[in-house]
Amino acid sequence: MPLRAATAAAFLLALLWAGWGVAEKPIGSGFVDPIGRIAAQDEAVYSHAALEMVRSGDWLTPRMMGRIATYKPPLLYWLQAAAAKLAGPGPFTLRLPSLLAGAGIAALVFWWTLRQSGWWQAAAAFLLVAGNPLWFRVSRLALTDALLVFFATAAAILVLRGRLESAGAATGFALLTKSIAGLPAGCLLLAGRFTTRQLAMAVGAGAAIALPWFILQYVLHPNWFWAEHIRSEILRYGLGSPPQTTSGSTLGFYAGRLIQLDPVIPLLFLGSLAAFKRIPRPVWVWIAVTLVTCVAYQYRNASYLLPLTPAIALMAVAWKERPAKILTLILTAAVAVKTAVPDQPWSISHAEPAWPLAAALGDHCAQGRTNELIVTGLDDEFHTTVLPLARLRYLLIQPRTEYSRDILDFEHLGISMRIDEFLAPEQWDQVYGPRLRAMDTPSLDPLATVLLADSRQDLERLILASPGRDFLVPNRLLPASSPHQVVPAGPAHSFLLARQTGPRRQVSWPCRM
Repeated sequence: MPLRAATAAAFLLALLWAGWGVAEKPIGSGFVDPIGRIAAQDEAVYSHAALEMVRSGDWLTPRMMGRIATYKPPLLYWLQAAAAKLAGPGPFTLRLPSLLAGAGIAALVFWWTLRQSGWWQAAAAFLLVAGNPLWFRVSRLALTDALLVFFATAAAILVLRGRLESAGAATGFALLTKSIAGLPAGCLLLAGRFTTRQLAMAVGAGAAIALPWFILQYVLHPNWFWAEHIRSEILRYGLGSPPQTTSGSTLGFYAGRLIQLDPVIPLLFLGSLAAFKRIPRPVWVWIAVTLVTCVAYQYRNASYLLPLTPAIALMAVAWKERPAKILTLILTAAVAVKTAVPDQPWSISHAEPAWPLAAALGDHCAQGRTNELIVTGLDDEFHTTVLPLARLRYLLIQPRTEYSRDILDFEHLGISMRIDEFLAPEQWDQVYGPRLRAMDTPSLDPLATVLLADSRQDLERLILASPGRDFLVPNRLLPASSPHQVVPAGPAHSFLLARQTGPRRQVSWPCRM
């Protein structure tokens, strides 16, 4: 079979493997890290930004519930929005960029290994990627990770081919996907043989792709962009001391995740050390840069280990045919075991567990109610933000003693608001309008998108004072009495529905998201 046809077949196989059943998985459901039980909350946040681009027509500045949202560059949002615009919003279209990127990673690794070695080596490399639970999980979520690693894989292979300028362009797209997290792809440029002119051309290509959006955002929203993207996202979470979702040391975290999520990866790495001299230098640089980046970047996340999978898969080019045959058989058996044994960190499962809250929210959305909905807590993992509701707010029970001033002080700006202030909307423009305008936000739309209650009694007071609003409340926080109709929403939540609503509203896109 010709090289291109074989690569196309590998791409389609990986796409079907990762994409099977993904349309039935609600946005925001599942775990990025099943060991730490870290939910895919960012998937709903990114998808909301993409849907907002489609709705508003503003594709330059991402927004989250009315406010500017420049914590991540927009390439993923653009691709999601384009897919939703062309084929309609839905879980599949919003995840399509990640699915294509994941399949692209497997196809690129297969193509290069087949080109350099042989069929058995290419099959082993493909199985190593497609059989990796982290690759499988990330490819099925609308997150930046699969797209970032696709561009890093492309950059590595382009460096191996001596096409430095094109590798620089791939780095530019990586930067436009996840900001400084794309810099490790740029480090691969130094692993190839190059002249000063070639390196300058590569850096120029990457800068021409990535810099315009960053410069425009700084020109259009200098105060907000500096506070959110530079000071918070890069300096605090990247280089500072951010709050962690797990305890222990950074080295212990990544070593544990690497072994628990897919023990085949570290075992193959150790086995490949015998062929050290036959493995191309850019592959070693990629592995080293990934490990250094994981340790250096202060926020810990299991998905940061994903680049190791294609990098170690590329080591298969150094294997001789007989060991490659044995490795392919072992990897095939490993994939079979991973799919046959569910509910393990290293498992691969196409059957997603039911998420009652998503079904209940979809049913609520489909009613076309004109009342605004206030969601108490974050049990929905921001899933509600991707639904076409009339108006949405969140409510958190957060006593004032826990409040501390942050880089972006949402409470000072009125984006987060205490119950007393929320019930006096006539003061909003006078108090918060100048503060939002000082942060490059002339609209009052972001005001009170998050409500802060000092206690359960505060929540009950708001419910009693809001007979015209709908609420989603955990059953443990249901008030003893309210003017609303109580409707169950799964085993642990209930809706408090206003008894009066306007004419049925036409929803903008499907409610099953």
